[in-house]
Amino acid sequence: MYRTPIWLLLAAFVVSACGGAAPRYPTDVATALASEPMRHIETERLHLYYPEQRREEALRVAERLEGCAAVLRQRTHIKNSYSRDKMVIVLPELPFNNAFVSGPAAGQHPYSVLPTFNTFDFTTELGLPPDPAYIGCHEIVHYVHLLQVSGIWHFINRVFGNALSTQNGFDSWFIEGLATYYESRLQPRTGRMAWPVWRGMLLAGVAEERISGGDLSSLMRASHWGNNYHLGSFFIEYLAERYGEDRLWRLIAVQGDSFFVPLGVSLRFNSVYGKPLGALIDDFDAHLRRTYPPRMPPPEQRRLRRLGREARYALAADGTEAEITRDFDRPARLLVRDAAGALLAEHHLTGVLPPRMLSSGSPSLVSGMSFTADSKRLYFAVVDAGSVYDTVRLVEYDRQRDRLRVVHDDLGGVGGAISGDGGSFYFSRADGDRMHLAELDLASGSIRDRVTADARSYYLKPRPSPDGSALVVSLFTEAEGFTVRVYDLATGDEITTVPTAGARAFDASFVDGERLVLLAEHQGRFQVFVHRLGSGVIQRVSDAPYLAFAPRARGDSVRFLSRAGWGWELAEVALPAPAAASEDAASAGADTEAGTGALEATGRSTPASTSLSSPAGVRAAPAVRAPVRVLDDEPYSQLDHLFVPQSRGPLGNLQVGSGDQLISLGLTLAGADRLSFHNWWLAAQVDLHGDERRFGGGAAYVNTQLAPVILGASAIQLPTWTLTGSQGFVAGRQRDLDLYAYRTWRNAFTAYLGATYTEDDQTRLLGDAPESERHLGGATLSLSYGAGEATPYGGLRRALSAAADASFYPASLSSFGEHFTDLRGQLDITLPLPLSRRHALDLGLRGRQVLGAEDYNLLQVGGFGDYALLFQRGEVDDADAPEDLFGYLLPPNALFGETLRGFESYPLFVDRIAIADAVYRVPLIIDRGTASTLWLLPSLFVRQLDIQLFASAALERMRDFDQRLHAAAGASLGLDFAFANIPLSVRYQLAQRLTDNEALVHDIGLGIGF
Repeated sequence: MYRTPIWLLLAAFVVSACGGAAPRYPTDVATALASEPMRHIETERLHLYYPEQRREEALRVAERLEGCAAVLRQRTHIKNSYSRDKMVIVLPELPFNNAFVSGPAAGQHPYSVLPTFNTFDFTTELGLPPDPAYIGCHEIVHYVHLLQVSGIWHFINRVFGNALSTQNGFDSWFIEGLATYYESRLQPRTGRMAWPVWRGMLLAGVAEERISGGDLSSLMRASHWGNNYHLGSFFIEYLAERYGEDRLWRLIAVQGDSFFVPLGVSLRFNSVYGKPLGALIDDFDAHLRRTYPPRMPPPEQRRLRRLGREARYALAADGTEAEITRDFDRPARLLVRDAAGALLAEHHLTGVLPPRMLSSGSPSLVSGMSFTADSKRLYFAVVDAGSVYDTVRLVEYDRQRDRLRVVHDDLGGVGGAISGDGGSFYFSRADGDRMHLAELDLASGSIRDRVTADARSYYLKPRPSPDGSALVVSLFTEAEGFTVRVYDLATGDEITTVPTAGARAFDASFVDGERLVLLAEHQGRFQVFVHRLGSGVIQRVSDAPYLAFAPRARGDSVRFLSRAGWGWELAEVALPAPAAASEDAASAGADTEAGTGALEATGRSTPASTSLSSPAGVRAAPAVRAPVRVLDDEPYSQLDHLFVPQSRGPLGNLQVGSGDQLISLGLTLAGADRLSFHNWWLAAQVDLHGDERRFGGGAAYVNTQLAPVILGASAIQLPTWTLTGSQGFVAGRQRDLDLYAYRTWRNAFTAYLGATYTEDDQTRLLGDAPESERHLGGATLSLSYGAGEATPYGGLRRALSAAADASFYPASLSSFGEHFTDLRGQLDITLPLPLSRRHALDLGLRGRQVLGAEDYNLLQVGGFGDYALLFQRGEVDDADAPEDLFGYLLPPNALFGETLRGFESYPLFVDRIAIADAVYRVPLIIDRGTASTLWLLPSLFVRQLDIQLFASAALERMRDFDQRLHAAAGASLGLDFAFANIPLSVRYQLAQRLTDNEALVHDIGLGIGF
């Protein structure tokens, strides 16, 4: 995963030059780094930072990453010193359940975060063992790719610090597609491109669609894993197979040498491939149509119902079904049905009101969904936000009480299944680069390992036999890949391995005491197979057109998820009778078409005594690795690179006016230690005005040693200048000081404590009396909460946010000469509406009062808005708007304001206000775009039209109600789109003010973000 989108790069560089320090790492990563003693290993290609208790794992990770980096660097065409920089890899001890590379930007050296363990099920849909080395190879592709910079930007990066990578001119589909392609290329038979689920999802999704440039965009909402990953990886595969891998790296080299980074990308494709990008995408579409024609399910496969874009499924012994689904217009829900398919219960999984049971209910985060033998209770594990780190909560659904509750707060691994009696839950316990086969005793809450895993071994999806004596497990090992094995629960000894002749097998469960159903490869697709224990026989029972998934057997049939379009359907096929299964089974054979050890049904059984030979080509080459030569291994020092300025930005500005001239020169420096405990920024500036010299500067510091509490401070003094008609530039000065600390819980509740002081002696004239010095200082406490449930198409459907802020400004720090307090409260809710799943109603209440300064009306309501105004026209001139009589008393960085929709050009000045807002909104989905615009310009993606009806009202006080009420109503039409991956929104608004000057106002505004 690459975390630095192009639209942030230049902005981040500008911010670093203008002022500020910020921590590098997300708060949970920073907390993990601060909580464990860390060490630093230096190898030939890596600087690797790891918890001291994980040294052996760190060396195994280094071995893989060194190997991946060595192979990739051999393929590159740019081989300058920048491309050979050692890679900074950070291994924090936490279940981050992700990994990322932060590329060069704003002077920051690139780095990768790779957690030592994961509790997310990477395997089921992605084909990746949850192993930091396997996941890390994907990140190394990003790292090597992003350092392919030459020409003028190579010079800029070396002299001024890492300004940007020219590779960011590529859209996300190229960056992520390249890494996804190579994660399997460098690690054969693992990773997404080698996994039948990933390929089956893609082929089902595009079966009835034509692919255009917009389908590759990260903003396209078809694939829940991201179209940029999904289609991007297959497009890269097509280019590599059709034209050879070397052309990919030639293209990267051409892009690396570019100056106008986001412009002309399509022409660079043309220079390397002989075709512009659009034509190559058309060829890719034709290739898919030709190679993978649409497939239909066989007559014996019975379609039961559509489940959704994402789904997890469980089937009870009495036929009761449970499904957790999420769709384009439906949030994550638990649905429970009877044996006939009738809905018995429905529960939303994402909590909104505090305290929330679950903060996230995405089906992709759910594992171990299973019923007890009496079908009365359902259990599942879900990755959820904890106080700081991700946690895996075990949830119980009681059918009789129709109640959901968390029965264990942190399994520390991936869910498997509940025992028949409901007393134990079996799961995969994460322990660095391995997962043990573990059991949770629900009565006591104790956890014990049933089978201990070796390094890089993962016991996944354990499920008990009906009598509770055995567990069937999907096991990943480096030597054998994915296999299915059965273990004796009492002793932990292996009973048998399901014979698949080298073909990958996964996700097995018991039909009865003698048979298993499982997934195994057949013609490059996962299909459902049945295996009779002890027979050496495996028989295919499904022929899903693209992909069979999550098979669950009951009686004489098996139900499974079948991929159709960009979603799942529930399908059913008959199981062969036990006697027939022992006589009619499949022998293993090579899939000559796909080159994978696929299983073919022959119609005759293979006797148990006959060994099944592994077909040619099944055992692929091992994953790349390189011997690790440790150059240094020492405890981490917080002085590591601390005083090395990573950003070195010169500043220069020339202003001319009224016959006068002003020159500003300066320099900014910024840096941090490698683990970002200490982050600093320094600036110096001199302004030259004739014989006058004015100096300024600033410093900022952020500390994460107490993470999850983040501490920060900044101090800036700058010369300011006002251009007057008669005197030219008149000098002034501005000073700002800030101290703050904040912490967030469960990604929802945030507490912020800060102190600020701002001073300005810029001359302003009020009549004949100049006001030359204004200052204000005080302390602020802010508390906020926000939670919501959303769908891909409808956006927020249910949401609650609340905030309370209090600021106190003592007389000694105020040019007012008296104390005053600023109090603010806010409550917003979002409600779904009937008749459509896409429209929603947003309601909001805000209240604010400035106590102690009532005579000054310091609070501005309206006069600005959420969008930058491009055009405005009204039937009534807003020149009659109230004047700001006392605003001159405040320094410019100490303004108090609230928006009021419909009053964006009509400010009100009060000491208190209560505001109510209501917005009805409905999106019209478009989701169309191009990978390149007019051959020269960057990509364009049009997301949706937003239709809104709104009403707003503000009340100063109940006294003189008719004069103190300010209200407006209207409608707006917005267009959400992205150009060069910059999310933009253009909005036309028609507002009728119902009070004040009662103007009918048309305006057009531009906003950044959706």
